[in-house]
Amino acid sequence: MSSEELEYLRLPKGFHVRDENYLDIYLDALLHLTDISKSCGYESVFLPSLGFQSTFARAAEVLGEKAFEFTDRKGRGVLLSPDSTAGLLRWHAGSRTAHDCSKIAWCAPVFRYRNVENRGFHQIGFSAINWFHQPYELDWPLIDLSNNLLDLIRRVSGEQGSIKINNVGAIKRTITSRLPLSAGKELISKLMKEKSSAGKIDLLTVTLPPSNEKLALLHIFGAAVTPSVIASELVNKMQKDMRNFAARLKHVGNIDFALDNLHSSEIVDGIGIEFYAASGARIGDGGRYDTFAGQFDSRCRTLVSVCTGIEALVRNRRRRETSGASIDLAVVCFPEAQDWLKESVYQLRASGMRVEEIPIIGKPKAAVAKAKQRARYYCVTGTGEMQSSQFMVNQSSDDAGESVPLELAYSKLIGILSRKK
Repeated sequence: MSSEELEYLRLPKGFHVRDENYLDIYLDALLHLTDISKSCGYESVFLPSLGFQSTFARAAEVLGEKAFEFTDRKGRGVLLSPDSTAGLLRWHAGSRTAHDCSKIAWCAPVFRYRNVENRGFHQIGFSAINWFHQPYELDWPLIDLSNNLLDLIRRVSGEQGSIKINNVGAIKRTITSRLPLSAGKELISKLMKEKSSAGKIDLLTVTLPPSNEKLALLHIFGAAVTPSVIASELVNKMQKDMRNFAARLKHVGNIDFALDNLHSSEIVDGIGIEFYAASGARIGDGGRYDTFAGQFDSRCRTLVSVCTGIEALVRNRRRRETSGASIDLAVVCFPEAQDWLKESVYQLRASGMRVEEIPIIGKPKAAVAKAKQRARYYCVTGTGEMQSSQFMVNQSSDDAGESVPLELAYSKLIGILSRKK
């Protein structure tokens, strides 16, 4: 058949059928999310995957190459949700007044066209809208949400997460205090795109007028300058804010500080936080997004939010698990023997064993190879085994075999499979 005729068998690039491991972690994460939510008095919501273009274009530039866009029958712009934050604000603005506070545990399907390898994924996290605090002092709302996410990561992954803290909001405020608003935003945007410290230093040197703030920023990014007393106090204040934030966190392993990190998010207003697995893989982020919230709707005056991704949790667990069998026993059967061990298979599954039946379609060697890849033990059943009323159980790692009589199948198999895994 031609590739055109096989088109119906393909998935669009970046979309995947999820396996059992994914579903296990997805369900486990949702159960822990709602459990933590109830213990804190939060609401739990599942955000829809479809929205109007106006929702996501309202507060920040999240469209462009990110979005899957469509036009509905009425000519309105509709898209698959490319961003969970705007969806949360839409939910609050549509169901709350300007004086209401929302504390939310949430899950959201997200679709981003530019994520070529994984265009459809799930974000999961905690957010609070209109949970007020004294601006730029100790951010208790973000601390509480971060502790909730660290607890979720610990429960799902079985290990404590690590974090990296930045103070991108303070850097932004320092820049805009010395430049007109438009020029300040332009410089911040360039700094976030610039990857090298030397490039950032050049931008600051050329753009900012002489000041203590300029000396402080140059010092933060590693320039060979001697900061004034006032500049040193500015830097020390930013570092103190990060340390005070970190001191209130629970369920956390290693804590790193990265005052020069501007890449956590283009819309963070205060402390920014990145979440890492024990392996060092980044699995989430968060921060304060008050400007984003205020631009979206006047009923959303402040926003703090943290999240991880189901896919990130899945990747992390796969890294931790040793490569090997996920099934205890694979029963490789010829058509005539497909029900020969069926009763024993049911009994083993009821006893907590993972048993897979692999039908032989085509070459028997291919089915056996699949069984050895997936299971700790395997057996082959066919006419010969049925006539002799016994079969061989083989260990996948070395093909060592043991004969099992049919009348003792369950008792012998449960003993074999219960050996040290």
